[in-house]
Amino acid sequence: MAGHVTHLLLPFKGLKGGILPTSSLENLTHLTHLNLSHNLLYGSLENTGLLLSLNCLEILDFSYNHLSGQLPFLLPSSNMWTLDLSNNHFDGAIPSSFFQQAWNLTSFNVRKNDFSGSIPSSVCLHSSAFTRVLDFSLNHFNGSNIHGLGKCTKLQVFRAGHNNLSRLLPDDIYSATKLEEIALPLNSLYGAISERIANLKNLKILDLNSNGLSGMLPTSIAKLSKLKLTGPDPGITPITWIRACGAHIKRNPTENSAEPPLNMGYPKISQTWI
Repeated sequence: MAGHVTHLLLPFKGLKGGILPTSSLENLTHLTHLNLSHNLLYGSLENTGLLLSLNCLEILDFSYNHLSGQLPFLLPSSNMWTLDLSNNHFDGAIPSSFFQQAWNLTSFNVRKNDFSGSIPSSVCLHSSAFTRVLDFSLNHFNGSNIHGLGKCTKLQVFRAGHNNLSRLLPDDIYSATKLEEIALPLNSLYGAISERIANLKNLKILDLNSNGLSGMLPTSIAKLSKLKLTGPDPGITPITWIRACGAHIKRNPTENSAEPPLNMGYPKISQTWI
């Protein structure tokens, strides 16, 4: 292994230029860490041999550039731990095949791009033992919310806010019991929050701001001692917060007071935004 380049870390270097169909980077076949974030790179990854040749990659960070186009058919490497393509101009749908060899993927971040279509359910199918972070926020994803999250048994953070997601919260999200953050603001979600939310005992942040949720606020939410409901005013109750965010969730009728005070066991509200 002597003489092999394994790490190429060039963030914030003012690098300019396009990603070419052929590149000298393709010769670095032992590369495991590639960080070209926060530069001025442009072009597409779709029709280049760059990623296909780097099959030892574990960490790939192209965030904060001007890259565009669609994603390739497959994840660059089955050894990939972290893939960060956030803050670029990638578009189109993420191929369901992209995650077929994501056996070691722990973090996938495509925040603030121009992706559309559905969030592929295959994201948790092949990487369930390791995935910790999934960030799909600030794109144009539409249709029903992602299904299969329950298969991501180690998932801690799920963000898909500022999209066009609709329908109910996926039922199996309540099976991802390691979740610490669910951030789905500014979508078109509707329906009720299930009593099964009590399964998420590690949940600290629940951001459902600006959706169309309705029904009863489940009493089981009081069991989530770590939870901080995000909202504009840390002095209001969870019910008032949800109403203020455009939802129509009501108090459980078994409670006597019009709105439960903060000392009734409801989680404290924190002014936390993503």
